[in-house]
Formats: sequence, C-alpha cells, structure tokens
Amino acid sequence: MSTPGGGSALIWHSLRAASLQDTLESETTGEALWSGVYLYSAANSTANYAWARGFTSNLASLPECAWVDVGDGGVCQRVQCKPAEKNTGIGTVHIFGTDPAIQLVPDANGNYPTHDSATPLYSSGDPILAFVGGNGDRRGGFVAFSFAPEPLNLVTPEYDPAVGLEVSRDADFHVTWKPSKRPEQGKSRINLYLGTNDYSAYINCGWPQRAGQGTVPAELLRDLPAGPGSVSFATMVKNVREPNAQKRTELRLSTDVYVNGKSASGNATFK
Repeated sequence: MSTPGGGSALIWHSLRAASLQDTLESETTGEALWSGVYLYSAANSTANYAWARGFTSNLASLPECAWVDVGDGGVCQRVQCKPAEKNTGIGTVHIFGTDPAIQLVPDANGNYPTHDSATPLYSSGDPILAFVGGNGDRRGGFVAFSFAPEPLNLVTPEYDPAVGLEVSRDADFHVTWKPSKRPEQGKSRINLYLGTNDYSAYINCGWPQRAGQGTVPAELLRDLPAGPGSVSFATMVKNVREPNAQKRTELRLSTDVYVNGKSASGNATFK
C-alpha cells in the first residue's frame, strides 16, 4: 500500500488513524466496505498529496478502539486499533476543484498510487468534488463534496516546532486556537496526534474547530511511553456517509495548523 512521503507522512498517519476511528464508531457487525478519498494541501508545504483507499473490514465494536469523551465536543482514542482489513479497488477516482484535477487508478491488488505535488492542491474555501466509480459490481462508488478547510493558528501551547514540544504525562494537555469565522467552515475540526514515531502507541483526538479549545486528560497521556515522539495538528473537513450497514464512504480534506508562523507538527518529548 503506497503512502504519502516526505513532510506529509506524519499528517497522513494521523488522518488515517482518525479515519479508522470513524469506521469503528459503527455498532454494525459483519463485513462492510469502506471507500475513502484523502487530500492534504497547505500553502507552505512541498509535500501535498491526494490518495484513495477501499477496504473491507469487520465493523464489530472493539473495546480497545473505544472513543473517550474529553469535553468541548472532543473525543480521543488512546491505542492503536488493528481490525481485520482487506484492500479492495473501488474503481477510478476523479477529484475536481484541485489544481490540477486528479485521477487515481488502483492496481491489480486494489492499491492506489499517491498523487504527490510540490505545490498546494487547493486553498481555503475551495469547493472539492470526488467521484468514485465503484468496483465491478458498483460497490464502493460514491460522489462527495466539501469546502477545503481553513488553516488554524494555535494560541497555546506556544512553542518553536523546529525545537519540538515537551508534553508532561502527569498533567492535562491543554490546547487553544483561533476559530474560523467563515460560514463554510462550520463543520471543520482540529485533529491532534500525540504518540510514538512508529505509531505503535498514540492518542488521537478531534474537536470542532469552533470550540476554540480542547483538553487531553492526563489519564490518557500516561499510556504513552516516556521519551521522543511526534505531535501532529491538522485542520480537516470530512464528508462521511453510511448508506447502509455494509457500506461507508468518506471524503476527507486537510491542511496545516500553525504556531508562530510555522506548521505546528513535529517532534515531541514525553516526560
């Protein structure tokens, strides 16, 4: 399975974790088909990308993947989820509204190439449309539309991403940001990843961006191993639909969160 490279890899893993959480929110049991289109674009990034994936998975509720309500409309997940998954092609993917328009075609194993771009694929507020053709029996196909997210700016914690962020595992982790006032950004969210560099242990959280604040409880942070790791922030919008118990579809768009004029994603040290 191909994945984005370069500076976008950390954000990709964070967003994939969030996508997997969405999959497991369902109480449905039995095999279901998940069809997803994922894009990342930021004004200061040279590692923008578009990617797609189709897979079948048993969506039975898994205790280790349970969401934790952390207030302010936010939820976190504390461990790596590993449900059984099997890649499947979902047909040719056409993405419109990006610059340029993008077409993604799966290989014989159902894997999609990553469209990498050294220049941004979209700007805040751009209308983005995804058309997914579906596989041989038309399963997996869908059409989804969303407005591209607006970059957010952190207020706290204030730090230099080039140096890294220190996170105490014995205290609540508070984050505040300036919410967007644009009406089309009403459903956008801010996503936070705190965890190891190999993604073997992490906390992945999301809040409505209009909340302007979020807190990760210390009881969750204590599950992280002490030492070096990663922090990733992203602003995102998602169009998720569940037409029936055996099918879920998603279009997810993301961009950076900034602190002191720099992307807030980078190294972290857990104390």
